[in-house]
Amino acid sequence: MKIVFSVKQRRPGCALLQAACGGTVPSMVFGIKFPFETWLTDLTPDMGAYEITEAQLERLSVIAREAVDGGVVEPLVGSAPPQEG
Repeated sequence: MKIVFSVKQRRPGCALLQAACGGTVPSMVFGIKFPFETWLTDLTPDMGAYEITEAQLERLSVIAREAVDGGVVEPLVGSAPPQEG
């Protein structure tokens, strides 16, 4: 399955961006795994559609919640290091 996700902001695109940009996570599953407050409603330069497994979907769900809650999360593989300033 594919998910539209911002690796910099560590959050998924909203359900409409999922549909428009090639996300294939079933909407029922997407809504359960990613609470509304984790959704990004605008495209970001680093947002892309990524092929993921079920286990990766679970991990991204945790990462997105931690990003919104301000928690510390481990870096995403292949993502750029955080910019200071």
